[in-house]
Amino acid sequence: MKIQDIKSHPKYWQLHKEIYFNELDTLDFEIKDIIVNTPHSGTARRFNKSVDRMINERIQESNNQTQ
Repeated sequence: MKIQDIKSHPKYWQLHKEIYFNELDTLDFEIKDIIVNTPHSGTARRFNKSVDRMINERIQESNNQTQ
């Protein structure tokens, strides 16, 4: 599923909040600081891309379970 399609999924923002903060909590303070304070940095973009991938996987799993 493409990122644009994922963001329109009804569960996207709920999963985003859960996964984003869980993943952020696993990082060192310095990395968290970069992600939070410079959201357009390469580090933040890679982090967000990883979060979107995890959300996509969870949505796919959810869709497969309902079929």
